[in-house]
Amino acid sequence: MTSPRRVDHFKVWSVVVALMAALLTGVAYSFVPMLGLLCFAFLAVAWLVWTLANVYLLVAAMRLRLWRPACSFTAIIVCSGPAMGALMVIPGDYIHLAIVYPSYSAEITHGQSRPVLFSWGGVGDSERSLAYDDLGTLKAEVGTTRSEEGVWRTTQHLVGDFYVVEISW
Repeated sequence: MTSPRRVDHFKVWSVVVALMAALLTGVAYSFVPMLGLLCFAFLAVAWLVWTLANVYLLVAAMRLRLWRPACSFTAIIVCSGPAMGALMVIPGDYIHLAIVYPSYSAEITHGQSRPVLFSWGGVGDSERSLAYDDLGTLKAEVGTTRSEEGVWRTTQHLVGDFYVVEISW
């Protein structure tokens, strides 16, 4: 009779919690940029402590010659930083749009002017907006340009006819 394989739930749940914290930080930054920056600072400190704890556990597993846990901790240490970074940066605006789309759809259908702009807040000297442009006028502006007044305007294509426009001065 073979013994059942033991699964270390602490390793699995610590990774899931860390990745979900990164995802929530990205969403918080998309909704309220100042809150997102505070969450990012807290997450950076928590990630540093979490990584140091995993390094300690890796060294302990190697000293005891427990190679499977050592490989697991190595993979966690190597992959957690890039995975958390990607979850903080990429899906935040998409989740924000998915949550607020029902309230924006009525204004899009009844709006007379194009593109339709929705304020997404800002931090300091920058302002973020969601733009709905079914005419395609913003498609040519995707990228960063500088105007004569020293204003930087970044237009990022989100999905479909939606764009995130950030203006910094």
